[in-house]
Amino acid sequence: MYRLLPALALAAALLTASDSASAQPASAPLYPNKPVRLLVGFPPGAAADNVSRIIANALSPALGQSVIVENKPGAESAIAAEATAKSAPDGYTIMFASSSNMAAAPALRKDPPYDPTSDFTPISLIGHGTFLLFTHPSVPATNLAELIAYGRANPDQLNYATGNPIAIIATAQFMKATGLRMMQVPYKGEAPAIPDLIAGRVQLEFVATVAVALPHVSTGRLRVLAAMADRRSPLAPDVPTLAELGMGEFDIAPWFGVVVPAGTPRPIVERMNAEIAKALHSPDVAPKLATQIGMEILATSPEAFVQFQAVEQERWSRIIRDNGIKAE
Repeated sequence: MYRLLPALALAAALLTASDSASAQPASAPLYPNKPVRLLVGFPPGAAADNVSRIIANALSPALGQSVIVENKPGAESAIAAEATAKSAPDGYTIMFASSSNMAAAPALRKDPPYDPTSDFTPISLIGHGTFLLFTHPSVPATNLAELIAYGRANPDQLNYATGNPIAIIATAQFMKATGLRMMQVPYKGEAPAIPDLIAGRVQLEFVATVAVALPHVSTGRLRVLAAMADRRSPLAPDVPTLAELGMGEFDIAPWFGVVVPAGTPRPIVERMNAEIAKALHSPDVAPKLATQIGMEILATSPEAFVQFQAVEQERWSRIIRDNGIKAE
């Protein structure tokens, strides 16, 4: 994933957020002239929800209309994606896209309810973060090697939470690589799983973002064992990556963006792209995403987003095939 970043950064640099890019034909109705819905496929409290609200708060004054976040969790974030795909392509329904609903979720289904390529027009990437592996303190493991040893000695005794399709895929990949057998407990998002993880009703969560779960480590209610990406999180620089711990290539860093229904007029796409780019580099937004979410910002052109998404879809499909994960 990160090998694409220089190319995407170049594409972003070539994008000019000038007045002409935001201008609309004199004959076109003024856009927007009513509130805009921002659909999010995860429940309140999730990292995607937190980022979407930061973006919505920045876009509202820029657009001169309220950008209202609507949470539509469930079905591995596919409910929000399907609702967006079926919405009118008029710019008044936009979606907070992620690696979950634009790459992993469709690859997990034999008959997905939407096509991540043909049903949407990308606006811009927003950036990427880091997932971490958290455990409850009752698990007798203070590092990854101890966790693997305990899991092998106690098959089917560890329960792990999944709150998105990436968690399902990543945990299956981890179990195949280590020979562990664990029991899945599904949730509608990572945030609803955290209270059960803290209470010990589930023992592990492999795909939890830094902002959601890390505060509970300092209080001793959770442990963090590894970063699930090819680089450490800037908010948890002391936590090693799985690759550093001998797990080989294991990159499931979450990424986020904004898309609209396919067929949305180009002037609206350009206007939204320009405003998002301004917001992401503003002093009100950039520090929040960095310090609260641990996100590396990456504003791109729509075309760069299309190229990035194609690579990601192929990558997640390959991970599913290579690990024998069956589509449902």
